[in-house]
This record gives sequence, C-alpha cells and structure tokens, in this order.
Amino acid sequence: MIPPHELYAAWEDCQQKGWDGYDAVPVSLQELENVISLLAVMPDDMPIPECLPGPDGIITLEWYKDQKNIVVMFVENDQLVYLIWNNFEKPITGRHNFKKHGFPKWLASMISMNMQGQENTQNDD
Repeated sequence: MIPPHELYAAWEDCQQKGWDGYDAVPVSLQELENVISLLAVMPDDMPIPECLPGPDGIITLEWYKDQKNIVVMFVENDQLVYLIWNNFEKPITGRHNFKKHGFPKWLASMISMNMQGQENTQNDD
C-alpha cells in the first residue's frame, strides 16, 4: 500500500484555498486521516490505487483498467463510499462502515480481478 509519509507529502501541497490554481477547497487533516484509516484495513495484496485530492477537499482512491472498468472510492465520516463501473450499464454504488466492519472482501476481490494485467507501479522504496 501507499506509505503514509507519501500521503502526508501530497497533502501538504493541498493546504491553501485554490491549491489547484482555481477555487479548490483545502484538504483537511481529518480527510487525510480518514484515507489512511481506510488504507490500513485494505488487504495488502490489493492493487495500489491512485490517491487524488479533489477540488472539493475530498481525497479519492481510484483504480482504472480501461474506460469500462473503473473503481472510485472515498471516505465520508466512517463510511467507505464506492462507485464501480465494470462493463455494466449502471454503476454499482454503495456505502460501508469500514471502521466497524473492515474492508469488504467482495470489493477487494472485484478490484483485484478487474485490475489483473495492470502493472503495479508502486515502488517500495
């Protein structure tokens, strides 16, 4: 998974209003801690997501295989909010209390299966 120090370094770049050159909301320390809490309960063998700050102050975790196979999730309070496009006409959406129930095994399996064939570019340095 992504080392927390890398997330903190990226977070520091998002502390000022307009950090994106427009009107982005600063990413709060609470938001960063929520993402770190989520990463801590994810299985170690899952593909590594891209962690992207958004102009709304939310950090999203994203996995892309192609335009039809995408998983996006973010944390809202203790809830993991997910959107999955997996060659379906309608996305699969939902919420899960990961702090109480851990990371959903079916979601970990779906992400791993969908991302097969993708290179893991995370460097363990």
